[in-house]
Amino acid sequence: MAENEKVDRYYRGIKKDIRVQVALSRVNTLDAVIEVAERTDEILYSSRRHGSYLGSSSAPRSGPRPMDIGSIPRRPQQQFQPRRTYAQAVAGPRRFPRLTPDERQRLIESNGCFYCRGTGHVASDCPLKRRNNQRPPQRR
Repeated sequence: MAENEKVDRYYRGIKKDIRVQVALSRVNTLDAVIEVAERTDEILYSSRRHGSYLGSSSAPRSGPRPMDIGSIPRRPQQQFQPRRTYAQAVAGPRRFPRLTPDERQRLIESNGCFYCRGTGHVASDCPLKRRNNQRPPQRR
């Protein structure tokens, strides 16, 4: 591969601002191009890490800038609430706790309602359930 081809390939692979400095230096051998590119990179990028930039002007930089984290308003953290299942969403809020096995047996023996825990009717005929759902009682 010819020397000018090597220079051209190397030149196309370096950062744009370093490429400008290499072009301004008017060097044409690969070793000289590499030396100018490395020296320019050292000057431009090591000084940025230390807070100064030799080539800076008063004009604002274009491109990404660090974000001031302190300027973001904080929202108060909310208490975690688990999502409701589909069955819970359809059924609405529970008014009564789950039946215990003893309570279930007592209601079966007294012809009690599994919905409101009252006696004298069953859940399908519960007046409280009917009032909440606006459906007529089901007959067997």
